[in-house]
Amino acid sequence: MTAKRISYIDMAKGIGILLVVFGHSSFPSSNINQWISSFHMPLFFLLSGILLAHTNAHELEMGNLAKKKARSILIPYFSFSILSMIFSAILDAASFKAYLPNALLQTVVFYGISVLWFLPALFFGEMIFLFIRKHTAPAATALISTSICLISVFIVNTYHYHYLIDFNSYFSLLGAYLISVVVRTGFAVTFLSLGYFSYIFFFKKEHSTISYVLLTLIFLMLNIYLAFKNGSVDLNNMVFNDYRLYFPAAFCGGMFIICFCAALPAIGPLIAIGKHSLIIMATHMNCRFLGICYAVGNIALGLFPFLGQFGFMLICSAVMIALEVATIYVINRYFPFIIGAKKAL
Repeated sequence: MTAKRISYIDMAKGIGILLVVFGHSSFPSSNINQWISSFHMPLFFLLSGILLAHTNAHELEMGNLAKKKARSILIPYFSFSILSMIFSAILDAASFKAYLPNALLQTVVFYGISVLWFLPALFFGEMIFLFIRKHTAPAATALISTSICLISVFIVNTYHYHYLIDFNSYFSLLGAYLISVVVRTGFAVTFLSLGYFSYIFFFKKEHSTISYVLLTLIFLMLNIYLAFKNGSVDLNNMVFNDYRLYFPAAFCGGMFIICFCAALPAIGPLIAIGKHSLIIMATHMNCRFLGICYAVGNIALGLFPFLGQFGFMLICSAVMIALEVATIYVINRYFPFIIGAKKAL
């Protein structure tokens, strides 16, 4: 993969995290949210699968690989979990006593506080997929990954129809959380596998810009049709509706973004956003950045009502950019251990 191709993967991450933040805000309509949620988190698993194939990660020793992945994924997971609790203690002091035990349980069992669910799903998904790929031929890897997907579908269906959660019982919550971790990991393996084999059979070779443009349009049209036929989905909360529509919609949506970025020249700001997508993902909700943006926007709207909804959105966007840029700088410069880095970047 050339430097350009690495750049478009970073760009795809950049677009993906912008869609995540936008989808979590109050701005998009229900239809836009339905479209975004059809593929935005699977996109990151697809990209991770592509990078696993590009780097031949399955050829590395599993122990060293596990240490490397734990440092880059699990250390940020626990670091940002602690930060989430600190922000809750400061900003939600009245409800913090009730919040803390559940937050600790979610963290310890790798369920994840809010958006942090993605990190353990990625870690366990990559470890399982790479173990399978290391010990099996590509065809067997694809077959086993498909089997894991089918088992995960069976588990989530059984869970929805037969598991009644008692929110007053931590044992009941523990069971629900562990089931969620298993299902998310199984789906992560599925999308990692799809990304891996997409690289092997397509992205490993260079293609013309017009080819990427045509594929962008085809995947976008397929994704829109499938996404709206299937309805709203949520990988975090295990809402999938028709699995026969969910997986193709997620794959087509992810491929739409990847091919779109492959058709573009390298765009510096998008690359930068993609490189720091982990920090943006972990802070925009868990550190209450969205709430801060709304507060500043409401103050500005109160002082200058003529700004209207569009002005409110622009102010919120500007505040979010300022918060994230400052946070990225501070973490990379002074606290790199939060994201598993050994020294300041």
